[in-house]
Amino acid sequence: MTRAERFERDLPDLLADLVSPAPPEDLADALSAMASVRQRPAWTFPLRWLPGRLEISIAPRMSWRLVGLLAIVAIVLAAMVIGALLAGSRRQLPPPFGPAANGLLIYDADGDIFTADPVTGATHRIVSGPDIDTRPIWSRDGTRFVFERTRADARPMGQLIVAGARGDHLVVASTEPLLHLRTYGFSPDGRSVIATATVGFTESIVVAPSDGSGPTRVLDLGGNVVIRGDLDPGPAYRPPDGDEILFMAQRSDDSPGIYAVDLSTGDVRTIVRPRDPIYLFDPTWSPDGDRVAYGSFRSSDNCTARIHLIDADGSHDRRVDLRTDTQCDGLGHVWSNDGSRLVYSRSRSRLGDLNWAVVPVDGSSSGVEIPCPLGYTSCWSRWEWAPNDSMLVGVIAGGRVVPSFADRGALTPEADLMVDPRTGVATPIPWTTTTGLSWQRTAP
Repeated sequence: MTRAERFERDLPDLLADLVSPAPPEDLADALSAMASVRQRPAWTFPLRWLPGRLEISIAPRMSWRLVGLLAIVAIVLAAMVIGALLAGSRRQLPPPFGPAANGLLIYDADGDIFTADPVTGATHRIVSGPDIDTRPIWSRDGTRFVFERTRADARPMGQLIVAGARGDHLVVASTEPLLHLRTYGFSPDGRSVIATATVGFTESIVVAPSDGSGPTRVLDLGGNVVIRGDLDPGPAYRPPDGDEILFMAQRSDDSPGIYAVDLSTGDVRTIVRPRDPIYLFDPTWSPDGDRVAYGSFRSSDNCTARIHLIDADGSHDRRVDLRTDTQCDGLGHVWSNDGSRLVYSRSRSRLGDLNWAVVPVDGSSSGVEIPCPLGYTSCWSRWEWAPNDSMLVGVIAGGRVVPSFADRGALTPEADLMVDPRTGVATPIPWTTTTGLSWQRTAP
């Protein structure tokens, strides 16, 4: 239909709208009053003397509903443009759990904090000074890190310090020095830091706001005493929301059990009950928070350690590695970021003869072994997965048992290695650390 045809079709309706359906009630009075008034002389009309053309334009009325709709569309488009501009100016953040892109490695050496580029090998000192700064750990979004700061004349008292990714904006998270800080890390949202420390002669779990805005809180564990556990990775927030904290503890002389405390209610529930004479160790959440991996061995044996998986509600307990030619498995296990594999120690004879293995948790294979570097009879390490799970990095101590990852500051590591978890091939890294490394997560 052409524009002219459309106008011809709509013209009757338009004219009908202009004509009132009924004459006004005072029309007769108006006509009577007009009859007594003389008509205006024709010469007073300018159009009689000036050339001109009269045009009549009849336009349809626009609906207010259409006007409102157009206004809403304009607002939405403007919001989308502004959002895109803001997103482009902000740094993209990775999810707190699951695979992410690889960022920088962070570590301590000689009492200072360094970062290292795992691709180029370039290192930078980002925190230094007269104090002793150790054990830096990245936040889950890779924007900050936390470390322990002590003074040479005040050990073993230390404080938790939170810093920006460049070592700037340092904040004291723990409002007061803590005795024997052992393990610590960020909550999933980065708003708090959890740690184990001695409080009133008792090993306790403490929580501190990461921005230093509040007092340090000691959790009530319902009469349970936290196990120090030389190889225990320490209490950890449950992924992905951090509504519970996983920990290992015991009452008086009982065997240890594995528990979770609800941060909103304070309720403590049992995941793995004490099983004397079985000793439990190293409970860790899976990246999705649905399972817990832990180790167990009989305290009377030289070493018959095995690694287990159990559902978060305490059901469906099963072994991960079903090999029969190994004797001591599971020490120091660490989940891959995608939750499909665990790296842990594996021994075919006794505790002093250890290698490592990367094992799928679904039991589909016996895994990939990581042999000790040449000349080492056994290897001990706390491994760190690359955020994209492509590599493992570890500080290796060979030929002797490392008493505790937390106490590594008193030891001199023999080898720092990067390992391909698909092949087990190890490569020395060009920097020397003291207590281990933490790998920054960045957005894919």
